[in-house]
Amino acid sequence: MGFVVPRVHSPIPADQIEARLSCYPEGKVRDYWRDVLPWLPQPVQECSCGEQKKLGRWKQHCAEGSGLSDEQLRKWTFATWIAQANPGCDTARQFAEQFAAGLLETPWLYLYGGVGLGKSHLLIAVTGALVEAGREVRHWSAPELYYQMLVWVKEDQYAEGVQALKQAAVLVLDDLGAERQTDFARDLMHSILDFRYQNGSPTCVASNLEPSGFPPRLASRLLDLSVVTILPMDGVDMRQVER
Repeated sequence: MGFVVPRVHSPIPADQIEARLSCYPEGKVRDYWRDVLPWLPQPVQECSCGEQKKLGRWKQHCAEGSGLSDEQLRKWTFATWIAQANPGCDTARQFAEQFAAGLLETPWLYLYGGVGLGKSHLLIAVTGALVEAGREVRHWSAPELYYQMLVWVKEDQYAEGVQALKQAAVLVLDDLGAERQTDFARDLMHSILDFRYQNGSPTCVASNLEPSGFPPRLASRLLDLSVVTILPMDGVDMRQVER
């Protein structure tokens, strides 16, 4: 917390005034200002500039850790979602906003539907809303995560990478099921998602597949309605439609 020192003629330099004020117990400045600086014509006002700078730095930290670029976070937001383009998808948008705000009844949200319906848009919007709220979040597409894991294996960082995804405060995973279908990929996804399922960790997933389309072990978890809110998305491929 910083302080705004009134602009008056002072026998004490301003930097010394601020130094003295910073020594007082938090919340006690107004109790002491008259005793310490009796010549001031008005109370010293506490300001939040320092806290705002800290918050700004923390949000930047969250943005950098999300895995998305600033351009992606600016472009794909809830505000840029065009509801009338696919009315059958707007319920998913509402639930995505609830998830980002921590208001969803379950810790998981699963969105599924065909291509071009805006699933990736919504998952980036979720990530951006969490960043703006100052929450740490990791965003991955499943295919990119698969190839990143191969890199981590070569660099002997696989265990650390998997653990970071298991422990992420919020995980946003796009295109689940679009990664290469190998035993390694299936074991990788199951390991991460099963850990988060068992611990009720906030997780937002999008896929072209219905939950039942995955291997039985994973499908069983995705279909657990006490943990997962499932939302189908239906409409036309907006990539093929001029707006």
